[in-house]
Amino acid sequence: MRFNLTLNLPDNNYKVLPLNYQYELSAWIYKVINLGDASFSFWLHSQGYLANGRHYKLFTFSRLNIPQFKIAQDRLQIISTTATLSLSFYMPASAETFISGLFKQQQFSLGDTQSQVKFEVAAIAAEPTPAFKPQTQFRLVSPLCASTQRDQQGKLMPLYLSPEDSGFKKIFAENLLNKYAAGAMLKAPPAVSPLLGDVQFHLLSKPISKLVTIKANTPQQTKVRGYLFDFELEASPELTEAGYFAGFGEKNSLGFGCAEFLK
Repeated sequence: MRFNLTLNLPDNNYKVLPLNYQYELSAWIYKVINLGDASFSFWLHSQGYLANGRHYKLFTFSRLNIPQFKIAQDRLQIISTTATLSLSFYMPASAETFISGLFKQQQFSLGDTQSQVKFEVAAIAAEPTPAFKPQTQFRLVSPLCASTQRDQQGKLMPLYLSPEDSGFKKIFAENLLNKYAAGAMLKAPPAVSPLLGDVQFHLLSKPISKLVTIKANTPQQTKVRGYLFDFELEASPELTEAGYFAGFGEKNSLGFGCAEFLK
């Protein structure tokens, strides 16, 4: 299921947001879910759904869509009085009313010690479930992250891959298959499990690199690289559905890999 949130910005005097706000936005989403079901929120944050030894949260979100803004160094000066946000969950349709009710009329702030912006959820609308097809073109509305590991002075460190790198397609496909398998916990398992060769990725545009800082200005600060691009996916409708709702690539619950249909 996917929701479109309309956000009001009640404070017209000072609307300056750090460019790196994805972690704070993710934390707010967990907080809202916690209000509805604290045990589920804790389990989702600490563990999530399991497939092939990996844990998946099975939700993602877009970047804030702000009609008018200016960028000054590491800050986003918001000129608009409203913004929109897409929020996506790979869950049964029966949970739609519950999830929608949690986010209605919520108020929250995003930012750091230097600047914060207040938001209010003015409206939330559920998108109709698309008719997924074996061949679909997508545009990313938040960076897609895919990585492998490399040894750096005796310590394994992430190596973030561009979609132009040779190892990207395999990691992309494995991740999608695992999300689909994790989602099988929520529904009847398929009669035939999809295979790696059932996923074909085709890059349609020049990728744009985005370096995102997580937990900025804290001892836990890390930097994650993702890429924005258009792509075509050849896969079963069930696999396409998993990627569309859960997000493509890694770190979806931090706002990576959210895609919309390319028109």
